[in-house]
Amino acid sequence: MKRTEKLTELKRELEALSPPELLKIVLRLAKHKVENKELLSYLLFDAEDPLNYAEHLKDEMETPFLQPATHPYYLLKSLRKSLRLITKYYRFTGNRNGEVELLLKLVSSFHEHYKPQFRYAALSKFIFRCLEKAEKSIDKLHEDLQADYIELHKELTQKSIARLGKDF
Repeated sequence: MKRTEKLTELKRELEALSPPELLKIVLRLAKHKVENKELLSYLLFDAEDPLNYAEHLKDEMETPFLQPATHPYYLLKSLRKSLRLITKYYRFTGNRNGEVELLLKLVSSFHEHYKPQFRYAALSKFIFRCLEKAEKSIDKLHEDLQADYIELHKELTQKSIARLGKDF
């Protein structure tokens, strides 16, 4: 059976280590799993400006739409990958503002590049789930920030209903 210590115990042990020992452990963690390496890269290079980090992700989220879509299924796979990036962004930063921005950008990009063959049930459900997730995150933002996003969310929801059918 695995032995997992509590976070406070781990913190106490890490505080007792010398800087070279700590460096060795951090590098070993980074080598162990790609997500650990990505988190370490974020913390070292991008943590000061999470919204700038979000801007880089926006560019990455545009790529599924730039490729010729042979079937909506492949577009859906690419969009799911973008949603995983957004989830990872939120896990790394804890920044709801950036998460909402990215979710709304994903749905907005979908509508910018919309084609009639995108009327696919699974794709429609995905878009409406993204809108629901954005709405829940908007509700958790400060009132001033909520006002900025509510109008865009309503507009994208209406556009989605008009193009994809009724809300799933």
